[in-house]
Amino acid sequence: MVISHFRNNVLEHAPSQHESDVTFDQLLMLEENGQDQGYEHVNSMMLSTYVCDWTWLATKLTNINNSTTSIQVSINYARDRENAGVSEQPIGEPFLHGHNVVQLPRPHVDPLSITVIHPYIQQGGGILHAKVMIIEFVNVLRVIVSSANLTQSDWELLGQTIFTVDAPRISGAIATDPVSAPEGSFQDELIELLTSLGFSAPISSMSMSMADCVNF
Repeated sequence: MVISHFRNNVLEHAPSQHESDVTFDQLLMLEENGQDQGYEHVNSMMLSTYVCDWTWLATKLTNINNSTTSIQVSINYARDRENAGVSEQPIGEPFLHGHNVVQLPRPHVDPLSITVIHPYIQQGGGILHAKVMIIEFVNVLRVIVSSANLTQSDWELLGQTIFTVDAPRISGAIATDPVSAPEGSFQDELIELLTSLGFSAPISSMSMSMADCVNF
């Protein structure tokens, strides 16, 4: 397990030299047993954000395999009558709580299928402001909680705070339902958060049943 606390490696033309600083691209890469696992070994991603710069995000996901990687993005949206179902930088048709599959155009490669989620929020219940990323590699689940939205300005111009956990998959573990995480544990609260954000388990057997598969 690796727990880190650092700022973004901001300003690509003048990157920070601090050893704990990181870029968005680096978070999508994993070195395991001395071998670079790379983008093609990402099985699934769950991302939540207040606002998303879809054009920028597309440039960050050009190496993700469209046929094997499940990607879900939970995002804030308007619930007033005039703008119902519209996010700040919309993609696809407006919709209220639920999910839609959209095609995200990417430069020089095929579009990427993404499930956009508008989680249920009670009237007067505030806004979606959580910035959480779950990246499932073959043998590691990376949990990222940050102060950065999925925008170029947040990741490349501003300093941010990021908390990460790399949790190795337990050898031979099989996901079960329901999850048996101890009440109040990190796993329990994380799964409760992911559920409230509207995420569903991807095709692979890890994420939403992570407590039985991953060693936190």
